[in-house]
Amino acid sequence: KHKNQELVFYCESCKALICTACTVVDHRPGKDHNPVEIAIVAQNTKETLQGLLQDMDPRLKEMQSSVAEVERKMSTLTPSKEAATDQAKAYFRRLHDLLQKHEEEVLNQIDEQCRADGKALQTKKDDIEFELAGLTSAQTFCQQAVEHGSDWHILEVGDQVQTRLETLLTKQLDLESDWSEFQFVEDTVVAGFAEEAKNFGGLKTNVDVSDCKVVVKPAVQGFPCAAVLTTVNTDLDARPYVAANMKDPSGKCVNTQLQMKSGGEWEISYTLKVTGTHRLEVKVNSQHVAGSPFDVNAQKKDTPVLTIGQKGSGVGELNLPLGIAVDKDGNIAV
Repeated sequence: KHKNQELVFYCESCKALICTACTVVDHRPGKDHNPVEIAIVAQNTKETLQGLLQDMDPRLKEMQSSVAEVERKMSTLTPSKEAATDQAKAYFRRLHDLLQKHEEEVLNQIDEQCRADGKALQTKKDDIEFELAGLTSAQTFCQQAVEHGSDWHILEVGDQVQTRLETLLTKQLDLESDWSEFQFVEDTVVAGFAEEAKNFGGLKTNVDVSDCKVVVKPAVQGFPCAAVLTTVNTDLDARPYVAANMKDPSGKCVNTQLQMKSGGEWEISYTLKVTGTHRLEVKVNSQHVAGSPFDVNAQKKDTPVLTIGQKGSGVGELNLPLGIAVDKDGNIAV
C-alpha cells in the first residue's frame, strides 16, 4: 500500500506484515491494533516452535515404539497362527480318534450281538424242526394205517399210534422266539451334541473373564429375547472367543445366536418356546463368565414383566393410561 516502505512491523491483531507508515494510518496502536517489530514477533514464534519441536520428540519416540511393537506383533502373527492351527488340529484329531474308537467298539458290539442272536435262533430252529419231523412222521404213519391198513393191523397198532399222537399233541413246546430286533440308540442327540461341541475348544485372547459381565433381559414365551455380554479386551486387535449354550427346563438345547456389537458388547439372542427357568451358559475363551450359568425365567405371554404405578390421580398413579413409549436409554414413558 505504501510504496518504497520496508515491512518492519507485524500487527498481531490483524496478523499482517506492515510498514512504519501503516502504524500511523491504518494500524495505529490501540484497542484494535497491536503493531510489534518483526524481529520480536519472529523470535517469539521461533521459541514457540522450538518448544513444540521439543514436545514432539517424546511423541515421535512413542509412535516409533508403537510402530516397532506392531511390527513385532505382525512378525509373530503367522507363527502364532501356525502354532494355534497345529494345536487345534492335534486336539480335534484326538477327539476324532476317540469317536472313531468308540464307533469301532459299538460296531463290534453289534457284530457280536448279531452272531450270538444268530446262534440262539439257529438252536431254536433246530429244536422246532426236530419236533416237527417227529410229528410229521407220526402223522404219515397214522394216515397210512387209516387209509391202507387192514382191520387186524389197525387193531394191532391202533393203541400204540393213538398214544404216540396224543403224546405229541399234548407235549408243551416253546414255539415262540424271545428275540427282538436290536437297534442303535443315540444316547446323545446330534443336535444337542453340536451345541456341546462348541465347548470342545476355542481361541484364547487377552480378555480378563473376571471383567466380563452379562445382563439377562426379561424373557417372554414365544418372543425374541436377549442377554448382553460386555467384555474388556486388553488387546484391541484380538477378538475373544465367545460361546453361549442354553437348555430349557427339561434339559433340551435351545438355539442361541451370537452377534458382536460395538464397544466389546455381544448380543445373545434366543426365542424360548416353553415357560419356566432356563439355564444360559456363557463362556469367554472357554471360561465361564462370573455368574454362569444364568437362570432365565420365561414368563407366559399374558404375564406382565413390569408394573408401573397404580390406578389413581396422585403422584406415581395413573388414570386411564393411553399408551407407552421407551427411548434409546431405556426410559419408559406412560
